[in-house]
Amino acid sequence: MEEIKEAAAIAAQEVPTPQGEATGTQSSSQAAKINEGATSTVAGESNNTNINSKNSNAMSNSNLNSEVNSNVMDNSNKNERKNKTQAPQTSGNLKRSIEKEQKRLGKLEKQGASPIVLQAQQQVIDDLKAELEKVVAVKAPEPKLQSAFVNFELVDDETGAKEEVQKKIAFVENNRPIDAKKVAIFVSLTANRKYEKAYPVIAIKAQLLVFWGYAVKDITGRHISEEEAADYLVILDGQHRCMAFAQLIAAGQDLTIPNVRLREVENVGEYLTNINKVGNWKTYDKACIAALLNPEDKLLQAIADRLKEGFNYSSSCQIYTGKKLMTKALDNALEGKTYVLPKGAEINIERGNKFITLCQAAEMKTAFITKRYFIEGFNCHCISVGEEKAFKALENLKNLEDKEAKFKAVKDNADFIALLAEVSQ
Repeated sequence: MEEIKEAAAIAAQEVPTPQGEATGTQSSSQAAKINEGATSTVAGESNNTNINSKNSNAMSNSNLNSEVNSNVMDNSNKNERKNKTQAPQTSGNLKRSIEKEQKRLGKLEKQGASPIVLQAQQQVIDDLKAELEKVVAVKAPEPKLQSAFVNFELVDDETGAKEEVQKKIAFVENNRPIDAKKVAIFVSLTANRKYEKAYPVIAIKAQLLVFWGYAVKDITGRHISEEEAADYLVILDGQHRCMAFAQLIAAGQDLTIPNVRLREVENVGEYLTNINKVGNWKTYDKACIAALLNPEDKLLQAIADRLKEGFNYSSSCQIYTGKKLMTKALDNALEGKTYVLPKGAEINIERGNKFITLCQAAEMKTAFITKRYFIEGFNCHCISVGEEKAFKALENLKNLEDKEAKFKAVKDNADFIALLAEVSQ
């Protein structure tokens, strides 16, 4: 900032001002060359008028630059104070700030601001871009995660005593799905030393869960055997935080996962239900925990599997039962009660999987497969021509030319039925 102020002062000294007699003589000479027929008095008066006009414009421009320069410096000071008090910016916020400051730079150029002012504003933009690069660099480490030992700080609930141990990270099958966006936020917070250690990570020894019959997976998704379970801690609460630590550790950072509390709970599904009720308890979270609580329920298992692939709950229910399954059914399943299917619903996992497989074979994106009118349109076509012919038409979708455009053009049940009829000919 001091360099900018000094440069601004130098720039102010360079603004042309009346220089007395020498300037008047030089200007008069130039005027005489242009107006040879004019008298010296008239030429002098004309010249003085021009000089005064130029001086007035220069002083006005100087005042404008001074005011704009002051505004830029004030803005820069505000940015400095803001950066000191706020949490690390996200890439989205930084991109918006850069766009805003670039627009401001454009306005300054139109106002005829001096080079020093434009340079100061450009510096603000460059600083924001540098900050953006840091955030992107933090998110960039995405080496293929391996199941490796990491340091855990175990804290005793009774005494508060701390012990550091080396274990590998594991998850119980059908715990809440991990959201990559949330992991990215924790990566940024942790890398910038903004991670809040006060919130505990809840874990359980993998040996206990495997012994009780739970399916346990390592960080890569591989099932853990009973023989290797002793090397793992299963994260029950704090999955996103631990995934963030794992990514940073894989990228070469020396970190310890702090404030880890061990539990010994045999009914993991009930425990997860209780701790998540007070938090961000979404439908897909409920569906996965319901599947964990009811391992013998094929419908809940199929729905949970599809949710992990990016399907939504409502569409998954329609694909496997032909009807939407109300969230009340999930609440009952979470409480260990029998849930009731809506009227006309019929569970058929094999048929649902076949529908999904043939759609995927036609290079249909999940966003299309899960649209209501694709599912309902197909079911209506089945009623019209029979299951065999309808599935054959679905299989023939892979032969369509410009499939993406044709799928996008489907806006209701009739459109999809017409598309199926087209490939049946």
